[in-house]
Amino acid sequence: MMIESDIIYALVKSKDWLKPTATSLFQRIIQGELGKVYVSRETFHELYYLSMEEGVSLDDYISRVASITSIPNLEFLHTTHVVDILALTIMKQFKITSIFNAS
Repeated sequence: MMIESDIIYALVKSKDWLKPTATSLFQRIIQGELGKVYVSRETFHELYYLSMEEGVSLDDYISRVASITSIPNLEFLHTTHVVDILALTIMKQFKITSIFNAS
C-alpha cells in the first residue's frame, strides 16, 4: 500500500478536513494492521512548500518531518531519475499538474 502526501499533511496539521481519516489510518499503520506502507520521499518536498505557505517555522517543519519519519511500518521510497521521468510521463498522460502527485 502506498499513501499520498495529502493524508500525511493532514496528520501533521492542527486542523484539516482529512485529519480524522489520517489519524485513523496512521493508528492502523502503527499497529501493523496494514503491513509495510510506502510513501514517496518527495512528500518531504511537498510538505515543505505547503508548510512554508501555511506560515510554519523551519523548526516546526523539522519537527513535522521527524514525527513522520518515526512512524513504525512506514517506509519512504527513494526517488531516482527513472522515478522522475515516470512521474513526468504520468503527468502528461493523465493531465496532472503537480509532479508531487505524480511521483
